[in-house]
Amino acid sequence: MSSISIQRHVNYGEVILIVGDCHLVQWNVQNGIQMEWNPGDIWRARVECCCLPMNYRYVIVKQNNRQIVEWEDGINRVLNSKDDVEDAWSHIKIRIKVNSYVDSKMFVNLYSEKGRSKIRLDQVVTEENEYEYRMELEIPSKSINSYAFKYQQDQKWERNGVRVFTKHPILNNVIEIADSDVDFGLNYNQILENLYVGSFLYSKQNITQLVFSEIHILQKLGVDAIVNLQTTEDLINKDLQEGYFDQIRESCQSYQITYSHFPIRDCNKRSFLQKGMQAYQILKKLIEEGKCVYVHCTDGIQRSIQTVILYLVLDLNYSLEDAITLVKTARKRSKPIREVLQQLLEQ
Repeated sequence: MSSISIQRHVNYGEVILIVGDCHLVQWNVQNGIQMEWNPGDIWRARVECCCLPMNYRYVIVKQNNRQIVEWEDGINRVLNSKDDVEDAWSHIKIRIKVNSYVDSKMFVNLYSEKGRSKIRLDQVVTEENEYEYRMELEIPSKSINSYAFKYQQDQKWERNGVRVFTKHPILNNVIEIADSDVDFGLNYNQILENLYVGSFLYSKQNITQLVFSEIHILQKLGVDAIVNLQTTEDLINKDLQEGYFDQIRESCQSYQITYSHFPIRDCNKRSFLQKGMQAYQILKKLIEEGKCVYVHCTDGIQRSIQTVILYLVLDLNYSLEDAITLVKTARKRSKPIREVLQQLLEQ
């Protein structure tokens, strides 16, 4: 038997029921399990665990006749085990834990339809003298599919695709996320002998001397040209300084690396349709000059990927499908938009 509780204020003469797919209830309000009020507007009930997993929801009703006043909004809840449950009305609880060997400030950047919010995680030193970063938050359950997040350590972002909560199981209405050794380094993949694609670089203004080590990494790979497709909007989204592009250009010059900046808006089909062929021409010219080129946008997922695919098709005679397969095999996080590429190739 499990104890299920939730905090919710209701009007006089109203009570909260648990209604679900248990054979004793069968989503029938008249058979719903009535919860007991406790101080602080905490409602609690003991539930038989004969039907695990049990889908359920809360409903506010009139106590005298069980007339429905309000169903809890959001997705169905699931009782997966006999453990006690503390729910939040219309919300799913998220618990995040990150293990690291580095003493730092760790943040979660949370993305939703309302924009981005930055939340600092609490630091705990473990018995093994490692650092553990924790946080708990509540997200409207009806919007869980529209939320995503990324980690940030001090000023450094992880440079890969966004993480989503829906990839993690929901156990007793809680999503538990445990991550370790999150990679905040430069993220890249080789497509051809003379062509790499990946994430953005940090400038020395953002992280002292970091850009030099990252450009040095590329130089050791043989890279002597960089094509950057980021926009000013990308800088704002990653808390980068206004002079970022100039800093990168200066750093490339010190390494005798050719630097080309051609901004294309992220997640914007129209922008790539307008500028994608010009980005391809820049890449084509550099390769024809004998350069080994590193093409990047912010995370190396779409704009840079699509530019590389155009080169494979137009200059190396790959079919569109074969080019997409090659790039996605080399860089599994790639998300090219086939119809955009097809439209450009048909022009």
